[in-house]
Amino acid sequence: MEFEKLSGYEKIKLILENYTDLKDRLEYLKANIDNISLKHSYKYDKPVKSFYSDYLSEIEKIEDIKEKRLQIIGLLEYFLYLVNSGIRYLKDCQFKYYEILEFYYIKKMKLKEIARKLGINPVTVSKNKDKLIKEIASFHFNDLLEQFRDILER
Repeated sequence: MEFEKLSGYEKIKLILENYTDLKDRLEYLKANIDNISLKHSYKYDKPVKSFYSDYLSEIEKIEDIKEKRLQIIGLLEYFLYLVNSGIRYLKDCQFKYYEILEFYYIKKMKLKEIARKLGINPVTVSKNKDKLIKEIASFHFNDLLEQFRDILER
């Protein structure tokens, strides 16, 4: 799946569907950023640097892996920012049933549980879940378009 070809809605939904895994991976990488060891059976490939890895010392290989981890950490933080700021936006704008996304994707509650908690029909939960994802996508990608326009006007 090519992330670039997905619509804004599909991107946000994909991030939401993987939210807890992304958050766990981020915490793991941050906790182990300096805990890198090369094993003799370890196949070192895809270095961040552009030269051939056989010519790198073990220290350079470790630094290369650390640099790659830092890039992944930045990307994961950005993905989680998209979701968290989107949910804050829904809450701040007082969107009806904004809690659905947090309950469903972050707290992993079932549609029936959410419906019971909010006192609504499960079908309403499902319909609003999709509407809220579209709203977050619109919020983020319209904001990006505005930033792009500002850059072009400078």
